[in-house]
Amino acid sequence: MGREPGQAARAQDVYISGVRNRAARLATGDDDGMAQLCTMVGALGLARATRDNPISDELLQAARTALTENGTGHSEPQQRTD
Repeated sequence: MGREPGQAARAQDVYISGVRNRAARLATGDDDGMAQLCTMVGALGLARATRDNPISDELLQAARTALTENGTGHSEPQQRTD
């Protein structure tokens, strides 16, 4: 694609559209979802770069806590189904 500027631009447009759509799905209230998306992607990248070290889990937990009310990855308490 690097040799075909038109194709590269189209691919980038599709990617940007996907990023905007994902952020929109994360949006709540007045928030557009961009910060949540950045937090998730950044935390995952950092955790992967530090795998096999306790800080990896700490990074993921910090993002989980920042993105949810109770830090479990769920905004509502989970009901048991058994």
